[in-house]
Amino acid sequence: FAEKNTYSVAIWVGGIVDCLARLKTGELAIIDFKSSKAVYFNHVVQAGGYAIQVEESGYGNADGSDWRVLSQPISALVVFPFGGSKPEKFTNVEGFKDVFRHMAAVYPMLLAFKNR
Repeated sequence: FAEKNTYSVAIWVGGIVDCLARLKTGELAIIDFKSSKAVYFNHVVQAGGYAIQVEESGYGNADGSDWRVLSQPISALVVFPFGGSKPEKFTNVEGFKDVFRHMAAVYPMLLAFKNR
């Protein structure tokens, strides 16, 4: 698919995933397109967050129609920067999902500190 909504009740986040694809290897991959010249750590962490959401809740349209649930876990994250470098594939999906969970836990504290 391209451009589908997803969410996680467990960590209270939601987003729009650019793409989910089955690679020639058989892996199910989240693909995130970026307008940058290179792949950055935060791009892969964001893709890990999408993996959490899609695995937990599935994906569909914003109005709730055409909602689908996965039959297998995400096994790759691909970040595709439009600005020059080639796409990069990451297979440590669980590691990037963990980083996203930690960042989601830190974010409310960061906001509270900024708004003190």
